[in-house]
Amino acid sequence: MNRRMSLWMAALAVAAALALGFKLHIARTTVGTTDVRTWKRFANEVRTLGVLETYHVDKEMNHPPFMALVLQAIHAVDERTTLAFPFWMRLPAILADVAMLLIVAWRYPPISHARGAALLLLALAPPLIMISGFHGNTDTVMITFACLAAVILDRGLHPALAGIAFGMSLNIKIVPIILTPALLLSIVSWRGRLTFALATAMTAGLPALPYVLAEPRLILRNVIAYDSLFGRWGYTRLLRIFEEQPGAAIAEELSRNWGRALVLGSIIVVSLWQARTASRSSAFWRCGTAFATFLTLTPGFGVQYLAWMVPWVIALGPGAVLTIYGTSGLFLFEVYDASARAWPWEYAGSGGIPGWSPYPHIVRLELIAWVAICASLIMFVARTPRNPVAAKRRMAAPPTPHQAP
Repeated sequence: MNRRMSLWMAALAVAAALALGFKLHIARTTVGTTDVRTWKRFANEVRTLGVLETYHVDKEMNHPPFMALVLQAIHAVDERTTLAFPFWMRLPAILADVAMLLIVAWRYPPISHARGAALLLLALAPPLIMISGFHGNTDTVMITFACLAAVILDRGLHPALAGIAFGMSLNIKIVPIILTPALLLSIVSWRGRLTFALATAMTAGLPALPYVLAEPRLILRNVIAYDSLFGRWGYTRLLRIFEEQPGAAIAEELSRNWGRALVLGSIIVVSLWQARTASRSSAFWRCGTAFATFLTLTPGFGVQYLAWMVPWVIALGPGAVLTIYGTSGLFLFEVYDASARAWPWEYAGSGGIPGWSPYPHIVRLELIAWVAICASLIMFVARTPRNPVAAKRRMAAPPTPHQAP
């Protein structure tokens, strides 16, 4: 087994190095999508106007204040080097992909051919190559920290460490807040939950505190109340396709007004249900379920959201990994290709945000990718794998007064 694991680790190292080199080449030779130019605008505004004024004048600045500090650092590096801003903006996500592979391999070491194959697919994942290497946003950084928080809990380390990782994820984007029920319910003791919550609050709260105290409504409006694009994914796409059918307009209005509540409520219900009926499932598994629920039911969408599922499906095995990466990767490729309007890509206007409705084949690929994620949600909910680390902790723990010796 040790020899097998060593061979798989060597293969993973080679694959990760190849993917890293390819992503760095893409980042160095392309502009990316409109998101990169938007980040450049944010950086200029933060530098010239300050953080709070940027939130005032630019409603698209929907990222936590911590990212304003990061933008200042990226801008400073950009001015002092020959490499352009688009490269430096994408570098954190590219490096985060390497960290993500290491974290997932720590949670699911390649002790079998199935695990090794799944990790190899993660190392070469087409969605990450396009989103981290080309698109130009912070989603993979956010997911990597969230993944680290779940794995820390699964490995039985101190909840405060998981809280710090989770707080860093929230510093990148507010989206991982949907994992709060899953992570809290994965911690056995109330003391551990409190420790996790305090560590999270301090890590995510301290960088934002001066700005939240100064203008809380402004920060909440931009960061929390931001709406994604409606009708570009999943059931809202189907509503658009069948908009002439009776009741479609009413269903669309309901999804616009109550879609967010449906997503958040469903995630809470699923997390509570798993805690009750699948208490031996891992934090990693529960976080995967939460993100699968989100992407199944979300009324709003951006193509970079497909990075959110990448690490978690490793728990489902290589078949599910190949399906998710294949369908998502093909959909992403066609969106970027249609937006770039040239090959090789240099700049893709809005990363496909102008809409791909004029391209029926892209719409079909979008729906196929959505159905694949729906299927992954069914797998996450239907199966109840054990967390071996947690099981060992329970076996090693001394009996309580209410337990038989």
